[in-house]
Amino acid sequence: MEMITLRRSDILAMIKEALSEYFRPVSYFIGFFDKTISLEERYKELKIQQVNMRIWSRVVQKAVCFNQGEYLQYAFLTAEKHKKLKDSFRETPEDGARIGALASELVNYINSKFYEDAYENFKFIHAYFENRSCRKLRVCIKGNFNVDNHSKVISVFRDAHVSYDSDADVEKNYGFLTIYKNGTYFLENNIPEAAAEDRYFNPRLDNDLVKQFLSGASGAHAKKWEDCWTGDKEDKSSFYKSTLIIPMTLWNNDLSEEFKKLVNLENVDRTIFGFLCFDHVEADYFDEENDVALGYVFADILSMYIFARLIYMESSKTFNFIEDCLQGKGIEINPESLSSIWKNMPQTFDVEKYLEFKPKTTKNNSLFPMDEDLIRYVKSQVGWH
Repeated sequence: MEMITLRRSDILAMIKEALSEYFRPVSYFIGFFDKTISLEERYKELKIQQVNMRIWSRVVQKAVCFNQGEYLQYAFLTAEKHKKLKDSFRETPEDGARIGALASELVNYINSKFYEDAYENFKFIHAYFENRSCRKLRVCIKGNFNVDNHSKVISVFRDAHVSYDSDADVEKNYGFLTIYKNGTYFLENNIPEAAAEDRYFNPRLDNDLVKQFLSGASGAHAKKWEDCWTGDKEDKSSFYKSTLIIPMTLWNNDLSEEFKKLVNLENVDRTIFGFLCFDHVEADYFDEENDVALGYVFADILSMYIFARLIYMESSKTFNFIEDCLQGKGIEINPESLSSIWKNMPQTFDVEKYLEFKPKTTKNNSLFPMDEDLIRYVKSQVGWH
């Protein structure tokens, strides 16, 4: 039998490859023996990873703490306003003015509060990405709407105003079409290259001009990257080269058959409530492993707000019936404009201060009792002590 002799460098390379897949800190340690990388560079890379993970954990900690209180208020107060509308309609259905006012109160609260909480979550996302580049990324929530019998993706909330219309049919935007077909996230870190190879398309982007731009041919109409896009040429952030889209779904949850039946999710593997979208002007901006995980954290959080809206508006027989009755009386539910609260994301961020977490202390505490039914249930279980 022929004996295979492995050199020390071969063995070291094999160990490095195996460890890098499962334990990053050890792979850095092994990397110290790689003479092609200086110790200073290795320590610097390790330090960056440590800082990124610290920011990652603090962002998630702060976001979970914030949304715990905000979502409970959102769901509870929305339910209370919905109940108030329902009770008033049952007691005095002829009082159209009062019913209309209560319906408007519900709609305006559920819109403005969702915007305010989405904006705060956008700030957490910006804090996470703050130190990656001197150029800001952009964040927005898009929803799927049925317009003229077509599924159309429409911007709902953005972290800043834009000067163009980005709404488009699902099949005309490669990112949303891909998610619709396979249900998972979409990431493209080099849009110029992908568009030139017809592996990406977007209603605002001219792929033929992209090919001209990359070719650098004399006389080409597209001499700059922004020449390949429609829209205001002064808004440099709108001509992005990297994009990440996370679907808002209930895919990873164990949903009961009763729940799926009540909210009309039967016979569907995945219901997509909306999309959390990120883009940046630089190529290779997103880190697939960490950024996708962070994106799903916030997509899952924001999907709870969207689902609460679904329960008390779109899927509410009471709300839809009342809305029809009001329309029959010529009374419209006119949501207030959100322009009065629309805010652009701050240009500078003190990440350390923003993510600072100090549990508040107070002597004015109260022990809130759990319900007695839970205690009786627990005591009835075999082996309870």
